[in-house]
Amino acid sequence: MAGPITIAFDVMGSDFGPAELVAGAAGLSLEAPQIHALLVGDRDVIAENLREIRHSGERISVHHAGSFVTMDEKPAEALKRKPDASISVAAQLVAEGEADALVTAGNTGAGILACAHRFKLIPGIRRAALAAVYPTRRLHGEKEDPFSLILDVGATVEASADDLVAFAVMGASYAKIISRNPNPTVALLSNGTEPLKGPARVVEAHRKLKEMPGLRFGHSQRHRGCDCVRWLRGKCLFEDARGRAGDGDRARRIRPQIQAALARRFGDALVGHSTPQGSHRLATVWGCSGSRL
Repeated sequence: MAGPITIAFDVMGSDFGPAELVAGAAGLSLEAPQIHALLVGDRDVIAENLREIRHSGERISVHHAGSFVTMDEKPAEALKRKPDASISVAAQLVAEGEADALVTAGNTGAGILACAHRFKLIPGIRRAALAAVYPTRRLHGEKEDPFSLILDVGATVEASADDLVAFAVMGASYAKIISRNPNPTVALLSNGTEPLKGPARVVEAHRKLKEMPGLRFGHSQRHRGCDCVRWLRGKCLFEDARGRAGDGDRARRIRPQIQAALARRFGDALVGHSTPQGSHRLATVWGCSGSRL
C-alpha cells in the first residue's frame, strides 16, 4: 500500500499571515487521511496557531524556516538575501523527495523562482507554466469539474510557438489527470478567430497544434459565430474549452475580464480576494518534475 502524500505548505508569506494557511492544513489533516501536511515556516508561530485550532497531530509536522518573502519584495533580490526563506525551504524539500508537492499563497514571483532553481523540467519542456483555474458554464470530465484551466498566466511573458504547443499538451494532461476527462478540448488564446490572425508565433502554434495527433484541437464547435476551440477570444472564455494556451502577457491582459465575469455571475464576494496582486494565488507550476500531484 502506498504511503501518504506529503504536501509542503509555505505558510509564512501570504497576504493574511500564517493563520489561514495553518487553519487550512489543520482542516485537511482531519478530512484527508491520505495527506500529510508539512508546514514550513517559523516553528514558534506555527505552534501558536496550531494550539488555537483542532487538527490531527499524526498528519501534521513542522519544518522550521527562519525567514520569508513578503508580497512587496522583489523576488530575485529577496531569495538571494534570504536563503532560508520558507518558500525556498519548501521547494528544496520537494526537490529532495521529502515532500511530493508544494502549496504557497505567497509572493508569486518568489514561488516561481524557488521552484525553477530546484525542480527539473520534464524532458521536451523548455519553460514551466503558471496555470490558474476559473469556473465555466459547462462541467468537464468524469468528476464534472466546473473549472477550466488557463496557462501560462505569468511565468513566461513572451512564449514561442513551441512553448505554446507545450502549454497546450500540459494543459490537456492536467485535465485528463485532475478532472479525469479523457478527451479535453484545447483552445489557443488569440486576438481573433481567423487562423492567420495574431502574432506569427501564435499562428505557427495553431498550425502545429492542428497537426498534433491525440490532441482535441480545432474542433469546429461554434458559439455566436466564434470558433471557441481553435481560436479563443475573450468572449468565449466561459464556454466549453477545457484548456487554454497563451503566453503570460496575453493572459494577464484578459484577467480583468475574467474577474468582471465572475463578479457578474457569482457576486463580488467570490472575487474579493482576486485583486491584481492576488489573483495568481491559486495556481500550479506545470511542467516541472518536482511534483507528483
